[in-house]
Amino acid sequence: MNQRQTYIAILFLMIACSINFGCSTCKLQNENPKIDITTSEMSIWLDLMPGGPARFHFAGAVQIKNNTQDEVENFELSEVVVKSDDLILYRISPESDFPLKIKLEADGEDELKFYSPQNIKAGPQLNKIDSLNVILKFSTKQNERSFDAGKFKLDRTY
Repeated sequence: MNQRQTYIAILFLMIACSINFGCSTCKLQNENPKIDITTSEMSIWLDLMPGGPARFHFAGAVQIKNNTQDEVENFELSEVVVKSDDLILYRISPESDFPLKIKLEADGEDELKFYSPQNIKAGPQLNKIDSLNVILKFSTKQNERSFDAGKFKLDRTY
């Protein structure tokens, strides 16, 4: 092998090593902790009782499982998005009797229970709707994640 071929081979090996190293670094930085979220209960309803305007309500709970060996600080349910098909009807900060910002222990589980604030006016478009999609927005210090909780029957109380 002449000197030029040796130089090209060394240059090729250096580039290949740096690409391989770069990929493994990218993989480590882009891997998010594997967190499973499941809806354990969800109710949505319109309060149509006489004596005041119609109000929209929700209440629910989700199970959260951290399937990694890393704890996740400040895992927070920050927003509930309520949709009818692709139309967003509400973006609501949920309330709870328990903290909505939790620390997920390594390989641990927790449950978040939440509900709507009391005075959410129900628009007339809800009178014609039988079910709604609920999307939960979670956030940590590093990122945000949306969870499609599912499609739920819109109940009515009279």
